[in-house]
Amino acid sequence: MKKLEQNITHVQELGSNFVKKLNSRSRICNTAHLKYLDIERYKIIFVVEKDIYFDFERMYPLYQQTKAFEKAESNEDFTVEVSFIPSVDSLNTHRLMSDSYIFQYDRK
Repeated sequence: MKKLEQNITHVQELGSNFVKKLNSRSRICNTAHLKYLDIERYKIIFVVEKDIYFDFERMYPLYQQTKAFEKAESNEDFTVEVSFIPSVDSLNTHRLMSDSYIFQYDRK
């Protein structure tokens, strides 16, 4: 149980730092949702601004940063996967929670 708590704290910090990195030049992401698959595997969904999400030229660098992030932070004992969804009025956070994304980060 202690390892799970440590890993959840670690992945929350990673997610928070990644949001700060994404937003270093302009506001791209305000919310992230975290799901743990098991004690060693985690998924983070970052909610990005709709106009950015649907713009290939702006999203492609984010995907490249994501792949570098996943590679740098994952090893045989800890894996984190990142994905993006657009920020839309109809985003249903209850559905994300029902899909086990039980932790949420909101930029203040």
